[in-house]
Amino acid sequence: MTVSTTNIWNQTYESTGSGSGIIYKIDGDDVYVATNNHVVDGATSVSVSITGEEQVFATLVGKDAENDLAVIKVSKEALVSAGVSEVKAAQFVSTDQAEIGETVLAIGNALGEGKTVTMGIISAKNKDISVDGNNLTVLQTDAAINPGNSGGALVNLDGQVIGINTAKTGSESIEGMGYAIPSYVAVSVIDQLIENGTVEKPYLGVVCFTITDNFRKMYNIDITGVFVQEVNSGSAAEKAGIRATDIITAVNGTTITSQADLQNIISGLSVGDSITIDFVRNGREAMSTTAVLENYNEF
Repeated sequence: MTVSTTNIWNQTYESTGSGSGIIYKIDGDDVYVATNNHVVDGATSVSVSITGEEQVFATLVGKDAENDLAVIKVSKEALVSAGVSEVKAAQFVSTDQAEIGETVLAIGNALGEGKTVTMGIISAKNKDISVDGNNLTVLQTDAAINPGNSGGALVNLDGQVIGINTAKTGSESIEGMGYAIPSYVAVSVIDQLIENGTVEKPYLGVVCFTITDNFRKMYNIDITGVFVQEVNSGSAAEKAGIRATDIITAVNGTTITSQADLQNIISGLSVGDSITIDFVRNGREAMSTTAVLENYNEF
């Protein structure tokens, strides 16, 4: 994988990185490989190696930043030309079949040194964590997951994929805990990426926090809603005229009392939906505007 980077002197240079992937589907000459979004995000070129000896150019099919998943594809003909005569898709099974305490294997390309396998157990299911600002529901395992393992398979002892390795927690006082995206999430997202090249996620484009009693007392206001801390450039909110320091009080006539309220309303809508936003500017001026929701994965 090659990533183009610009330094503080505005000079562009290229660096390389490594990650892991899973052969998900073979359709004619197309071999689809699932991996993490953060493995390919920002890359100017991506190549795939099956045996560790060859490097075959791959193209990006689509990516979903929110679920940290991406799909790339490579030509079967190109693999054959590189000496790889046979490839086989992995078997994904429902995470519901996995049990806490079950032995699992984390397969990948740890530290970029080629094929690696580590062993552990599943220690939690459906655990919520935050990775790079995104909330993920994951499987937790004590199988060692190291840099380069991202995008690799978490498999049961029958070799069936139950998750896609995505992150780890570690420090001097903590033995590493690894996390994998459950197969039921991964399969749904991957199928959409292969079919459409994207996963449509309705996106308003504001960073907000809930107006609390302390906030009201501090600024001597009597407003219920969410305070807009930041408006993302080019977003639906910016186009609709929402500004930082505005307070959103309602969407489509529904009162907003918390950041979770706003998130739940937006997530229940569709890309392209037009919404009415009521808000207060400068702590006193009631205003209203219309925004057309956009696709999070196109930003």
